[in-house]
Amino acid sequence: MLIFTAKLNRKKLLAIAILAAFALGALILAAPDKEEAVFSSVKGLKTDQDRLEFIQGLGYEVDPKPLRSQQVVIPSQFDQTYEQYNELQKECGFDLEPYQGKTLSLYTYRATNYPGQQDVMIDLLIDKARAAGGAVYSAALDGFMHGLRPAA
Repeated sequence: MLIFTAKLNRKKLLAIAILAAFALGALILAAPDKEEAVFSSVKGLKTDQDRLEFIQGLGYEVDPKPLRSQQVVIPSQFDQTYEQYNELQKECGFDLEPYQGKTLSLYTYRATNYPGQQDVMIDLLIDKARAAGGAVYSAALDGFMHGLRPAA
């Protein structure tokens, strides 16, 4: 049998407590949350199947064929509307500022499982097979819009 003893003074005890707090903080910061795990897969969206899998990873089911696919130009100067839209993007880990003046691909899908709502659409903005942003919205009179965050 081994017996280990240590004499701790206040300085050593304080140093151990500080190290433990730093270790705990690092562990908390290093643990990915659900949103980070989803957005780590924003690259490699080359095909319809890739985009469908990305949307399904967010918890949404959509019709497999996009309603629309087109090229859109992100304005080189944002007006108030685009500033608000970009704030929506930033809340979800995206930012359209690096894409100002660039042409992106826009894919629109019809969501089939949005709770309590019909005619819900999901837009994906893609730059070279990488998700640059997007939104989930309803075009109804009392509609809504939120960013590409995981379904509740």
